[in-house]
Amino acid sequence: MEKNNNLKISYISCFFIKNTSELLQLSHTTFCTSVFLFHKFYRKKNFIKYNNLDVAISCILVASKLEEQNCNLKRIICVYNFLKSE
Repeated sequence: MEKNNNLKISYISCFFIKNTSELLQLSHTTFCTSVFLFHKFYRKKNFIKYNNLDVAISCILVASKLEEQNCNLKRIICVYNFLKSE
């Protein structure tokens, strides 16, 4: 049952990363890097201890820096708050 729940949380988080990446107009490479970082994080940690959306938005920030995308923290936070309120 826990594995099924983790899969559902992972799906929701990746969908959140996709929507955020689209709103921020990030490249597909940055989106893929974000998803990779997200899965790599949760391979070592569990979904209960860390909020999945907080981790997802952090992965987007790190991926945008790794891929040298022009995206500042203020824009990321605004999109995060917008999507979280929906």
